Amino acid sequence: MRSKNKFGLTPQEESLCNYFVYGDEQTSGIQIASYRKAYNIKPNTKPESIHRQATEVFNRPHVKLRIEDLQEQLNSIYKADAETQKKRVLNRLWEIADQDNSQNVGALRLIAQATDGFFKDNTIKTEQNINIKDSIQELDLLITEISKDDNVIRLFNKDKDEQ
Repeated sequence: MRSKNKFGLTPQEESLCNYFVYGDEQTSGIQIASYRKAYNIKPNTKPESIHRQATEVFNRPHVKLRIEDLQEQLNSIYKADAETQKKRVLNRLWEIADQDNSQNVGALRLIAQATDGFFKDNTIKTEQNINIKDSIQELDLLITEISKDDNVIRLFNKDKDEQ
């Protein structure tokens, strides 16, 4: 009798599951290729035999359960990696936002977009509550006012000419 691991799988069944879930582009997600590699199938074996035997192995309940378990593990790894990347990006954006330069407003905007519920209730909590819609309207009015100022128009045209 063959030895079985704690999941009730033979070494070949365990290999098959690992090739199927963690394998390379030739085996990952491909039953026949995973079966061929795990069971070291000879090249001259009839394709019908390989297909029948692979199907039989993949239909075993303990093999199905092990594949599901490995896939859940892999998904957890991907999810953890994605969360780590998101935290890294948000930390870098906060570093940029804390600097006194022209990029800090853009960084804050990206932080707000990436943070669930950041604009919930359309208010940003600070020393005083700021309503975003009101602030946008105020900003539009200010832009309209300064666009009437001849000095601003000259500065704008000067910057345009230099480009």
